Amino acid sequence: MLLYHVRGATSFDHLRTVNGICYSSFREATYALNLLNDDSEWITCPEEASHYKNAGSLRNLFAIILVFNNLSDPFQLWDKFSKDFSEDFLHKNAYYCLI
Repeated sequence: MLLYHVRGATSFDHLRTVNGICYSSFREATYALNLLNDDSEWITCPEEASHYKNAGSLRNLFAIILVFNNLSDPFQLWDKFSKDFSEDFLHKNAYYCLI
């Protein structure tokens, strides 16, 4: 993400430097640049993937997002995509619901 927003970076230290402060991690630098202040990046990811991935793959993606990122509101992500995450269960068990 920093590569898209930091022009002319010549080193990894340059990527982590914002307003003269060299941050210890790339994540801190993205927060300093206000690139990841909300969860919009992590909402866009499953939104795009839901167009061509199956429910199992979307659940795996959801787990990866939860484990490797610090979401401010993970329940918002679940609420928005819970239907997409469980679509295969709904179709597979629709017969049992009719009994």
